[in-house]
Amino acid sequence: MSNYSIKKSSIEDFCVLLLIISLFSLKSIPGVMYIGQILFLVIIAIKINKEGISFNYYTIFNIMFLIWSIISIFWSPKQSSTIKALKPLLQLTVLCICLLQYYRNNCLEKIEKTLYYFCISSVILFIVIFLKTPISSWLEIIKETTNASTSAGRLGPTVGFQPNALGIILSFSSIIWLYLFLKYKNKFSAFMYLILCILIIFTKSRKALIVLLIGSLMYFILYKGGKKRMIMMTIGAICGLAITYWSILNIPFLYNMIGFRMEGIFSIFDSAYVADASVTTRSDMINIGINLFAEKPIHGVGLGNFSYYYYYLLGGWAETYSHNNYVEILSGLGLIGFYLYYFIPFKMLYIMIIRRKQFFSYNRELFSLILILLSLRLFIDYGMVVYDDEFIQLLTVILYSGICYLNFGSKIKNKEIIN
Repeated sequence: MSNYSIKKSSIEDFCVLLLIISLFSLKSIPGVMYIGQILFLVIIAIKINKEGISFNYYTIFNIMFLIWSIISIFWSPKQSSTIKALKPLLQLTVLCICLLQYYRNNCLEKIEKTLYYFCISSVILFIVIFLKTPISSWLEIIKETTNASTSAGRLGPTVGFQPNALGIILSFSSIIWLYLFLKYKNKFSAFMYLILCILIIFTKSRKALIVLLIGSLMYFILYKGGKKRMIMMTIGAICGLAITYWSILNIPFLYNMIGFRMEGIFSIFDSAYVADASVTTRSDMINIGINLFAEKPIHGVGLGNFSYYYYYLLGGWAETYSHNNYVEILSGLGLIGFYLYYFIPFKMLYIMIIRRKQFFSYNRELFSLILILLSLRLFIDYGMVVYDDEFIQLLTVILYSGICYLNFGSKIKNKEIIN
């Protein structure tokens, strides 16, 4: 490799690192987020100018989804809501397609580098949280509270994040740290995993805690392989979940931090628990969104217009989104929009399942990580709107690139074995 190629690759790597840090660590610092995006876009634009743009299913379906979202302006009752929703969608579509150009040629090195960049970002985020969250806020967080429907008394706002959004970043990052620890047996990885687990508790995010628990336990089960080991790890995981369940409901500190919020989730399965306002409101929103979809199943009511119907026509508590990505897409863009948005994520999951044996034998650790992160990424769509979420969308690009690498590499390996 020439010195020019090494230098060019280093500049690209740095811009991707800066992009991730600016979006997920330094969001509360004005201007930094935009500087990171502009530098990244300039470098990738130069790359595209020299090498051309790489078109694939991800690029095609994302552009088609964006076009369909723009077209929905024509039948949106409140066009300003659609235009407002289109701004971050357009930004993210450009960023994600550009990031995909960075992973050309199915390069494992760049995929693993990006996983490291997410970890570096989480370290910086931890430092920023420590520096920007005053003692008074920490004391407010650990106070006993019974309000499960507010961001008050939760970690997040002091660093520019809604608590659930911060919790999701921390939970997915913690699973990546676990991946690095089990692969390289690095003590710092274990330390950061524990630090992020503690911070997740302080966000009081139910979704983040579920992602952390399920993701960690699934990775422990999958990463080594072997039926006997998987059975033993599954038994251990069930015991671990039982201990966690008992702890968050019976240890006063954990109950005050997260247990009282988890009771709302448990109420779905057990009438002995009382559903809080957050759970009942979200349930109502889902029903309203399904009814809107039933009225206009093909094209929906227009991107971002669930909030208009919910507040102005149906007496909702605020002009807000549905808190469920499946419902938000179905109600806003109908079956066409739903197909264009979810074709790629579910196609990715389908490929991971049907080629699991080949992928597992080719790169066990990476296969396990991608399968878990992808499954959790689709799971959290039920509890939050993510089509305009930077973290989830960039993570999806990385997972897509990882699956392309596994698919390409495992096929090459099989050909070598046959020959």
